[in-house]
Amino acid sequence: MKKKYLYQLIKTILCLSFMSQISNAQITFLKTYSGLAAQGNSLVQTSDSGFVIFGYTEANQPILIKTDKFGDTVWTWKYDIPQQYRSKYTLTKTLENGYILGYSNVLIKTDINGNQIWRKNYDSVYISKIESAIDSGFVFTGATYKDNWGYVYLVKVDNLGVKKWIKIYDDSHGAFVAGNYIQETKDRGYIITGFTLLQDEYLYVIKTDSNGNILWSKKYGAFYTEGNSVVQTTDGGYFITGHYTIKPCEYCELFYHTWLLKLNSEGDTIWTKKYIFDFEDQSRVGKQTTDGGYIITGVKYTVDLKNHLFVAKLNELGDTLWTKTLTDELPGDTEGYDIVETYDGGYAVAGSVTYYNGQSDMLLLKLDKDGEITAVDSKEENLMPKEFSLYQNYPNPFNPSTTISYQLPKNGFVTLKIYDVLGREVSTLVNEYKSAGNYKLNFDASNLSSGVYIYTICSADNVLSKKMILLR
Repeated sequence: MKKKYLYQLIKTILCLSFMSQISNAQITFLKTYSGLAAQGNSLVQTSDSGFVIFGYTEANQPILIKTDKFGDTVWTWKYDIPQQYRSKYTLTKTLENGYILGYSNVLIKTDINGNQIWRKNYDSVYISKIESAIDSGFVFTGATYKDNWGYVYLVKVDNLGVKKWIKIYDDSHGAFVAGNYIQETKDRGYIITGFTLLQDEYLYVIKTDSNGNILWSKKYGAFYTEGNSVVQTTDGGYFITGHYTIKPCEYCELFYHTWLLKLNSEGDTIWTKKYIFDFEDQSRVGKQTTDGGYIITGVKYTVDLKNHLFVAKLNELGDTLWTKTLTDELPGDTEGYDIVETYDGGYAVAGSVTYYNGQSDMLLLKLDKDGEITAVDSKEENLMPKEFSLYQNYPNPFNPSTTISYQLPKNGFVTLKIYDVLGREVSTLVNEYKSAGNYKLNFDASNLSSGVYIYTICSADNVLSKKMILLR
C-alpha cells in the first residue's frame, strides 16, 4: 500500500513539475521598503525567482535585501559603518551562489544568505562596478587619483579578495577620469566605459586582454558625453548606454539626454541613437534581452519639475518599441538605477522614491514583457493570485527551519502536510479554510533527522508537491 502511494506521489510530483515549467504567468508589482533602505543601486535575480538588491539606508549604511518572487522581504543585512558620502553600490553573484558587494573602496563577500565571509579595503580607489571573473576571482573599476587628477583603473582580485594586479590607464592626449562600468568578455578580457577629458568631456571605451593590458581605446562624441554602462552582445560587439548634451548657446544650462551606441568587436560604430525622452533624461543602465533587443532604465526630469523612473524597450537596431514612465503610482520623485530581464520574460528595476517630506525608500518594480504593471502594491499585500501554486522552500537545503510559500486563487479548504520519502506524514502545517491570497509560513524541522522530505498542498481541485532537503 505504501509503495502504491509513493508511486502515485512521485508521478504527481513529476507531472506537476512539468506543468510548472511550461507556465507563462508573469508576476508584476511595485514595492517600497519603508524604514529599511533609501535607495536600490544594484539588482540580481536569484534561483528561486526572488531578488537581491544592494543599496544604502538613510544613514548612508550599505544594505543588502533579499526578497521572494513577489518582492516581499526575506532577510536584510547592514554592513560596516555608514559612509560619509553616498558612493556607488555594486553587486554581483559569486560562483558559490553568494554575493560580492562593492562600494567606496570596500569589497564584501557573502554567502547565499548575506552572511559576511570577508571584507577588504583597497587604498586610493573608488569602486563603480564589480564583475565576477570566470576563474572565480573578481574585477572592479572606477576612479583612482594621482597628481591631483583622476584616472581609470582596473583591479583583479582572487576569490579571497587578494589583489593580483592593478592597471591604471593614463591617456596621453588628456586624462581618463572615471570608469563607470565593466564586463568580462568572451575572450576573458574586459570592456570598460566611462568618460574622459580632452577640451570637453568624451564618452570612452577601453578593451583589455585578460591581464588588463589595453587592446584598444576609443572616444565617442564631444561636449559632456559619458558612458554609463556597457555589455557585450551576442554577436561579439558592445552595447553602450550613455548620455549627451545639447549646447544651444555658450551660457545656456546643459540638459542630459539618452545616447545609445552599438559597436563592433573593434569598437567601430555600427549605429548610434540619440533620444530626447523628456525635458531632461538619463539612461543609467542597459542590457541586451533574449530576443536580441535591449532594455534600459533611468530617470526623466519632466516639465512638472519631478523625476520619474522610466523603462524603454528597444529592438536590435536601437529603435524604441515602448517606453513606460512611473508617474502616478507613487507620490514624489522616482529613479531607476538597475534593470534585469527576469526568468518569466518580464523585467525588474531597482531604484528609489523620494517623498515630499524628504524621506527616501528603496524601490523594486516588476514589469511584464510589455512593461506593464497589472496591479500595484507598494506596501504589504501581494498581488491577487491567478493560479494555485506551491513554491520551492527557501533556503533549501535547510537546517533546521525553512519558509514555504503558496498562493490560492480562490477561497477554500486547504491542507499542507510534510511526508518522508516512505510516504509517512511527519507534520501538518495547514488544515483549514483559507481565503484567496498569497501565504508563507515557517517549517521547523528540529525534531527530524537529515534527509529528503516532500511537502504537499491539497485543495478541492488541486494537489501540488515539492521536495526539500534537511541537512544537519
